[in-house]
Amino acid sequence: NGIGLTGHPNWIIETVYDMRSIEVDSSIMATDSNGNIVGVRIAKIIDRRSWSDWIFGSSFLFNVFSNVLIWLFGGKTVRRLTLFNWQLLSLAKKDIWDLFVTHNCDKILSDCAVCTDKEYRQCGLGTELVRQSEQLGRAKGCSIATVSTTSYYSQRIFEKLGYIRVGVEVMYEDVRDEDGEPYMKVSELHKSFITWVKVLDD
Repeated sequence: NGIGLTGHPNWIIETVYDMRSIEVDSSIMATDSNGNIVGVRIAKIIDRRSWSDWIFGSSFLFNVFSNVLIWLFGGKTVRRLTLFNWQLLSLAKKDIWDLFVTHNCDKILSDCAVCTDKEYRQCGLGTELVRQSEQLGRAKGCSIATVSTTSYYSQRIFEKLGYIRVGVEVMYEDVRDEDGEPYMKVSELHKSFITWVKVLDD
């Protein structure tokens, strides 16, 4: 909802950003003693040999594919999300394909989200979820992990775990729609988009 996406979920967004991550068993969650979910780390494995990963991992191809989605489905939600993502990735110079070449690997663990219940923050839960997700990635053949942080808290987690900044830090204030309005609701904790990479040692 930070970029004004409201209403019913879109099947494209669910498939690309959520459901596929769960299907390949690369995400992990934490529960309390009563079985309530108190934290989750959603990640997906990007395979160099997968044509769909190739499209979404390349900023140029993502731009082309985004425009096709907008033309075919034309919904406000899809349009706003795809335009926001394209601008953000372009400004940040984030291209998964470059990482495959730089690190000479076939699979990358890509973070989608780290979320914890407010009652369980500041106790290391988010950090532990990321650690265990990295173990899943290693077991499935991932050589590196990458993440794009959007808040102060997530930045602290990944810095602590040895992730290194790559690309360009993008201030949300600089990512605007066709009317010149910022896509993202900027706050003290959510000001910028930073891409990070970590080599997953054996």
